[in-house]
Amino acid sequence: MILKNAKFHNLQDFVYWIRGATEQFGRRGGFNYLKTEIKAHYEFKKMGFLNSFEFIRNIMIRVFIRIMPIELRKKVYMLIWKIK
Repeated sequence: MILKNAKFHNLQDFVYWIRGATEQFGRRGGFNYLKTEIKAHYEFKKMGFLNSFEFIRNIMIRVFIRIMPIELRKKVYMLIWKIK
């Protein structure tokens, strides 16, 4: 849709409720997951959605999160999502 010049807007309110289990955080890690994310971000860069700085920054953050132990990754996600 972006490539067809559709207009988008951010919503001002949170409209989601996340309920997850430890298995969810396990699935969001590992080298295969990281490899898939790197490929996707590379495509985003080729399409012009990311510049070189954004691409490198995003990959560095993801490498750190994807290789950390599951329990630590869970705590990071809880902080990001502001879940108690």
